Amino acid sequence: MKKDYYTLLLWQGVLAGSCFWIPEIGWLFTIGAVALIVLLESALAQYAKSKNLQVFGTPFHTDKYMEDASLLVLQLCFTIALAVVALVLLSGYALWSVFWIVLVASLCFLIAFCLFWRARKDAA
Repeated sequence: MKKDYYTLLLWQGVLAGSCFWIPEIGWLFTIGAVALIVLLESALAQYAKSKNLQVFGTPFHTDKYMEDASLLVLQLCFTIALAVVALVLLSGYALWSVFWIVLVASLCFLIAFCLFWRARKDAA
């Protein structure tokens, strides 16, 4: 069951894209957020590779990666931190409509992640 992992990736993408709406320098924030996401995914892939959780450096090739709950919790913490930074930036530039959209979307993603996580724990 990889729905929780894909939910986090989609949530991170929405957060990175939301920074694009910041006037004049939004594209810098978007590129920075995408770079952070790629860096985190690369670091997690290297960790998982060193623990023999995966073969090709990406979690799409094996289900063993999904057995390590600490990787998902680490990604969840990073995603929540990214959400807080995005919301602070959006409120700082008074982009309230985008702020509320991102806030509601983040809450929906968090609820979906929790539901998928619970389904995984119940199945185990």
